[in-house]
This record gives sequence, C-alpha cells and structure tokens, in this order.
Amino acid sequence: MNRTTWAAIIAIVLGIIFLFFAQVGIQNKKEVFRFGDFTAATTTTKTYPALRYIGGGLIVAGLAALGMGYLNRR
Repeated sequence: MNRTTWAAIIAIVLGIIFLFFAQVGIQNKKEVFRFGDFTAATTTTKTYPALRYIGGGLIVAGLAALGMGYLNRR
C-alpha cells in the first residue's frame, strides 16, 4: 500500500470519528443580578454542527484519494 492509500484510510477513519462527535457546544456564563456578595448568573449553551461538515469532507476527500491511489497503481 502506498502513501496515498494510507492517507485516504486515515482521512476516512477521522471523518467517521468526527461524525460521531457531530456538534461542538460553547457555554457562555452571564451575570444577571448582583446584590452585595450575592450574584445570580445564567448559562447559555450554543451548539454548532462544525464537526459534521468536517467529517463529511474528510470522508469525501478520503474516497477521492483512494480512487487516485487506485488509478496511480494501474
């Protein structure tokens, strides 16, 4: 197996792993009320589907690299 095939297999495996962890969550903590030593805060969580797109791109790139490796072998 040449380098292109190994790189393609690694890209496909990473793409599948990224699809399992499909969302990235970011938490923001905001102070709502403050009275002396007492504070009330709220936490909001936003999720972004960034890893889903990266995983899909890695799988497509891995399949394309496998095709190129196969054609170079011929």
